[in-house]
Amino acid sequence: MTMVYKYIRFVEMDAGARKTKIWRCESEDGFCLGEVRWYGPWRKYCFMPASESRLVFCAQCLADINAFLEQAMHEHKTLKKQRIQIPEPA
Repeated sequence: MTMVYKYIRFVEMDAGARKTKIWRCESEDGFCLGEVRWYGPWRKYCFMPASESRLVFCAQCLADINAFLEQAMHEHKTLKKQRIQIPEPA
């Protein structure tokens, strides 16, 4: 998934054996703002802020994070539907 944002970027990380993807959310200068990862209790991708207590987000940054979360959920649901529709080999 590639989406261009004004102030932030999302970098896909190695998810290891996980079923779902993980992205690092960074400022334009590379500072880690947090991660986007699957949150099982809510059954959706969520933004999890870094533990840095001095993080500041403007409305545009939050809108970009929201747009990314919506796109991640759309892709997740699309892939899930594709897996269900593929018949098993005989």
